[in-house]
Amino acid sequence: MKYKFFFGFLFSIALFFVLVPLNTEAQGVATVPQYSAQEVFDILKTIGNWIFVAALLLVPIMLIVGASFVLTGGDNPSRFATGRNVFIGTIVGLLLVLLARAVFAAIQNIFGN
Repeated sequence: MKYKFFFGFLFSIALFFVLVPLNTEAQGVATVPQYSAQEVFDILKTIGNWIFVAALLLVPIMLIVGASFVLTGGDNPSRFATGRNVFIGTIVGLLLVLLARAVFAAIQNIFGN
């Protein structure tokens, strides 16, 4: 429980410093930069591309893990069920990532980017 709070806190601090960088002007007054809608959209697109690539890299690894559970199950039906669940989870996760990519492309198409 302590680790979840700690890593959540670190993630929120890192996210704050990534999304809200402070610009200092010549007189030393700190201002928050003004982002245009296109810049925010480009940031979201870049994050989405990274998540998409990470998911595509994890899918074959998880399919191999599921296959190893199925093949080494032998007489143990719980290992076979675990392998099947890994397969199903991997395919559902891949479909969700592809669906999110399609929704993002549709939104991009609607707004004309």
